[in-house]
Amino acid sequence: MKAYKLAATEKEILSSLDHPFLPSLLTHFESETHTFLAMEYCSGGDINVLRHRFYAAEVIVALEYLHEKEIVYRDMKPENILVQDSGHIMLTDFDLSLRLISDHGEYNEWKSRSFVGTEEYIAPEVLWGKFHSYPVDWWSFGVFLYEMSHGQTPFRGFSRKDTFVNIMSKDPFFSSSSSLDDLIQKLLAKEPTERLNRKQIKSHQFFWGM
Repeated sequence: MKAYKLAATEKEILSSLDHPFLPSLLTHFESETHTFLAMEYCSGGDINVLRHRFYAAEVIVALEYLHEKEIVYRDMKPENILVQDSGHIMLTDFDLSLRLISDHGEYNEWKSRSFVGTEEYIAPEVLWGKFHSYPVDWWSFGVFLYEMSHGQTPFRGFSRKDTFVNIMSKDPFFSSSSSLDDLIQKLLAKEPTERLNRKQIKSHQFFWGM
């Protein structure tokens, strides 16, 4: 039943999207036991770490579009960022995404406190059980940038519990004082209100000259 609800959520989200960095739902059908979603094929595969600035900028554009449509992505990780034939990225997998405003115009507050996300990418406010919104995507974006540039996620522990403790209480290790590390550090602020917003991210030194 849970899997069916997740598939229904993803179908609803995909049906509402129209953006070059997000997938198009070509068709869908259901059997007695499964829901099938047919989407565009990305032959380029997973993201190439060496081109992180170019891809990071496109991820920002994609997230910005989702946020303008009042959708919180909630599942940012490298496996969900594919490369199209054109060389541009595409975000995939929307079964954990959240519409902050329902089709009936109601605010989905109960959903905005739900515990969802991929273990090493979950924002602190989700672990604390607090209200969460767009800042969780920018936190996960910071984790994504850290993994691309450092080869591992910043809060990984020996167990799931250790990882969650690290996310809530520890600061990530940085090996340099580069503009990228400065951006990541500001994205990984524990308090959502202290995290960079999309305008601040786009104007950060890391993206100068693009």
